Amino acid sequence: MTQLLDSLVSGGYNGSDAIADGYVQLVQGSTANSTILQIDRDGAIGNAVFRNFIEFDNVTPQAMNNLNNFVF
Repeated sequence: MTQLLDSLVSGGYNGSDAIADGYVQLVQGSTANSTILQIDRDGAIGNAVFRNFIEFDNVTPQAMNNLNNFVF
């Protein structure tokens, strides 16, 4: 995730928890067992909004919403 965020965030991402910093969120996908990873280019401090990046099938947001699943 670090390289992805570095390429999308102006000046690169320098934090340690992109979820808490408002750059990444996980939301319910198009089915009950899917999750959409969304990215906000300026985090909680700017005017940008979350945009869909990728949808994962057969996994719920609750199952993925664990910081141990990501490396920032």
